[in-house]
This record gives sequence, structure tokens and C-alpha cells, in this order.
Amino acid sequence: MVTRLKDMGGREFISKILAGEKDFSGIRIEKGFDLHGYEIFEEMKRYLCGERLHINPIIIRDSEFRYIKAAGLYLPYTQGVGANFEGANLGGADFKEANLGGADFWRADLWRADFWRADLKGTNLGRADLGRANLVNVRNLEGSVNLGRAFFFKTRVRAREKEIIEEALKTRPLFEIVP
Repeated sequence: MVTRLKDMGGREFISKILAGEKDFSGIRIEKGFDLHGYEIFEEMKRYLCGERLHINPIIIRDSEFRYIKAAGLYLPYTQGVGANFEGANLGGADFKEANLGGADFWRADLWRADFWRADLKGTNLGRADLGRANLVNVRNLEGSVNLGRAFFFKTRVRAREKEIIEEALKTRPLFEIVP
């Protein structure tokens, strides 16, 4: 069964967060919206920093944030199972301890993003830029999808994550035939 997503403007999304709303399951933010450039983005980050997100997290389950610009987004502890961040600019985003199982980060810019202890089971990392990202103690990294197609440059890892990534990179295709 395909669930229809509820369209929501980027401004409305930020306004609802500032009003205390936490559940954004099944929404679709307008493709390419510049959240970072919106004048109250920093206010939203300050507000979220003061919230007890480990107890009452933001929920973005099965929601779509394709090609949004949200560098520095602050969403630790987020419940984002099945969220779609295809092509999004999330450089410096904070996803510490988030549940991102089955999320889609295809071609996302995750430069310096923090995934400390995040659950990445089934997460699509194909062609994602994970340069200088923090993958220390991530959970279920071996269960992520297209890990061998992600880009790594000085990505922060421990020995366990390094082994998983190196194994995935062994299967990285050298060429891709396109129609």
C-alpha cells in the first residue's frame, strides 16, 4: 500500500517546529527548499537545542526532504525511518543517536555531518559525500545500502566502522554503464 504524502512548505515546517509540533510523519517538503537560507532557521536550531529531544524527538518517519538545503540542521534523536533526503545539502547536520533505518541519502552532501550512535540499518548512502563526517559508533553500518558507493575523505571512524567501510569499498564498481 502506497501512502500519500502531505505537502508542506519549508516555512510551515519550521513554524510548526517552533510551535512545539514534533510529529512530521508522511510529509513532503517542497523539493529544493532552502531551509538554511530561511530567516528563522537559526532560531529553530536554538529552539531544538533547548528541547529534550532524547525524550520527545522529532519524528520524520516516511517523509520526503529531497534536495533541500539545510546545512547545520540539528536533529539528534530523530525518528527518521524511511525518510528521503535524496540530493539534500546536510553538511554539518547533527543526527546523533537518530534512527535513520531505511532512510535515503542518495547523493546527499553529508560533509561534517554527525551520525554518532545513529542507527543506519538499510540506509541508502549511495554517492553520499561523507567527507569529515562522524561515523563513530554508528549502529548497523554493515546493514546500510550502497556503502561502497559513498565518498569518504577523512571520515571519523573507529576500527569497527573502518573494517565495514573497507569491505564495502572492495565491491565498489569502477565504472557504471548508463543508458
